[in-house]
Amino acid sequence: MTSTLYQRFVDLEQQFFANLSTTQIKNLTCNGSLQIKDSYLYGEFAFLISGLKPCLLVCFPDSSLNTMYKNIILDNVLQNQSRFQVYHMDRNVVSDEMDLNGCVFVVDQENPLAPTVMKLVQNKECTAVSENTLAQILDYPGSLPSNAEELESMVEVAYCDVAK
Repeated sequence: MTSTLYQRFVDLEQQFFANLSTTQIKNLTCNGSLQIKDSYLYGEFAFLISGLKPCLLVCFPDSSLNTMYKNIILDNVLQNQSRFQVYHMDRNVVSDEMDLNGCVFVVDQENPLAPTVMKLVQNKECTAVSENTLAQILDYPGSLPSNAEELESMVEVAYCDVAK
């Protein structure tokens, strides 16, 4: 079932990005400063459904694309999956690095960190989240740099899809 779920996600994600308008592509890539391929989330989704990540975050520069992504991909792929819950952040919750308003979270209800994620997405009184908490729930190997010295020591990690 996991491979079928994953393949459905990959297919819908490819269609999603292929069908974006010129304006949407400009918004997604910040006027061309980013590449579309950097926005694909199939690797993150694979880690999520494999039980390796507590949640997946959809956070594009244009929040309307987050909603489209949810409606076109996530709602279709996960419609009969009780293990995964999709939440649209409809309020300002900020960290030192980002505002999560308009972002979408997919939570693995079976993950031990699910209660931490649920508190973030459901508690209407929650208006801030630490970078350390974000790193934990997004399964990042550490928090984002908090100063220039930490930024210099940061190493980018990439995953390659050998099937493509």
